[in-house]
Amino acid sequence: NTMQVASRASRLGIYESELLLLCETDVDFIAEMIVSSYEEDPPWMNDEENEDGDIGRGRLQRRRKPCLVVIDSIQTMVCEAGGSSAAGGITQVRECVALFLRLAKSTGVSIVLVGHVTKTGDVAGPRTVEHMVDCVLYLEGVRGSSGTASNVRMLRAAKK
Repeated sequence: NTMQVASRASRLGIYESELLLLCETDVDFIAEMIVSSYEEDPPWMNDEENEDGDIGRGRLQRRRKPCLVVIDSIQTMVCEAGGSSAAGGITQVRECVALFLRLAKSTGVSIVLVGHVTKTGDVAGPRTVEHMVDCVLYLEGVRGSSGTASNVRMLRAAKK
């Protein structure tokens, strides 16, 4: 969540950042935010109060066009094209990935989709993502010589 990231940034001494965090699982909304950043006067660029009296999304007016979007994790995302199926299901994952692919191609923004794995090393949820994306990378923990967990991680390419 955004509070955890803000807390970690504070501990690391990062107080000013070009990073925009959006705690959202609705792919259609995420896509709308990205596409609108390419418009001259995006619709979210106002400070009108919403029904709760909050200024809300108008606070995003200082952001610029993204150069990288990281989605963590694709198994938690939902989109309208996925219908009423649950997040993480084959239909939702396939449709969400397809929307992100179209978004990347139409805007030129790089999109990193994070997919989690189970303790046995299998991809959590459907493997659909692996067949739709350009590259599949695994970030793996490395065991020490005594068999204990290490702080070392290895990035392995499974699909190039």
